Amino acid sequence: MWTIKKDSVVIELDNDGYSKSFNLTADQLELLVEQLAEEFRVKEIGDFHWRVINFIRTYYSENGGLAPQIRIICKELKTSMKELRRRFGDPCIAPYKMAALPQNVRRKR
Repeated sequence: MWTIKKDSVVIELDNDGYSKSFNLTADQLELLVEQLAEEFRVKEIGDFHWRVINFIRTYYSENGGLAPQIRIICKELKTSMKELRRRFGDPCIAPYKMAALPQNVRRKR
């Protein structure tokens, strides 16, 4: 387990870099996304990234802890897997980590 700290904002992560809590404040989520962007070599977090992150978080909350599959993200946000890969580096891990989903989350099939 490790932590990310900046000023008074603290986030606990598990050994694989996933947030220990889904219930983050806006400041904590922003800090998490900043740190993970560096890890995944994302140069700048823009509106597209936040649309994906917020969609994943909303979907997870509204579907009993199920994370959306990538194809659902692409369909609902009218984007492609290629675009997710270009923007996130690793579309199978990065957006879910940035959305503060737990590591062992179930994906809806």
